[in-house]
Amino acid sequence: MTDGDQEIVEHSFRLCQQLLRIDTTNPPGNEREAAELVAEELSSAGLEPVMLESAPRRTNVITRLRGTGEKPPLVLAAHLDVVEATVLWRGTRRLSLGAWRDRHEEHGGDVGCDHGATCA
Repeated sequence: MTDGDQEIVEHSFRLCQQLLRIDTTNPPGNEREAAELVAEELSSAGLEPVMLESAPRRTNVITRLRGTGEKPPLVLAAHLDVVEATVLWRGTRRLSLGAWRDRHEEHGGDVGCDHGATCA
């Protein structure tokens, strides 16, 4: 792995941590803060993100990177809200898919697509 690759990995890791720390639990969702963070990242990459709301604070982010037309288009999609893990799995132990074993950081018991938003 090159130094540049390591920088991208670390930046992606920090972005994922930031997204996981934003409470977008659904219901009610409240994705506005997460959408603003994603829009900032896209802007810093030279893209022109647009934020749309289906309801107050239920915010989506879209952007487009035009290709040359030589290859088929590619769509990357992710959602920013999460569902509390205890709603999905019954039991006394809360699952924590946001925990990073090697960093010893606990981000809550949520199941979502924050990692997908980070990659997208």
